[in-house]
Amino acid sequence: MSTTNRGTRRIEPVEARQRRRLENLLYTRKRVAQLANEFDSHGLEDSSELHLLQLQIEQVIDDEYPEIYLQEFAGWIEEDETWLHHPAVVDLRCSLCRGPNDGAAVPSVPLAA
Repeated sequence: MSTTNRGTRRIEPVEARQRRRLENLLYTRKRVAQLANEFDSHGLEDSSELHLLQLQIEQVIDDEYPEIYLQEFAGWIEEDETWLHHPAVVDLRCSLCRGPNDGAAVPSVPLAA
């Protein structure tokens, strides 16, 4: 790493910035996909907007990191399906099932049918 003339700001190598960007894109894609499927599972209206956001993130990954996109795509489909559940079933992995207490109290009645 090098510093600027003022010595206060570090400039990262291009590879490190690209790696961090890819990691952030992959994490964001995973979390948005989880939320979209949780919303689907609970019949919430905003699920389609989340799925569109997921597709936009995937497009950025495909544009900037096509090898990674091809490598990860099939796994994404399989993983995304694991987040779907019947609205009458409480899934402790689901943030909507856990509610605002994040697992402290599991609701006895589903949030939406």
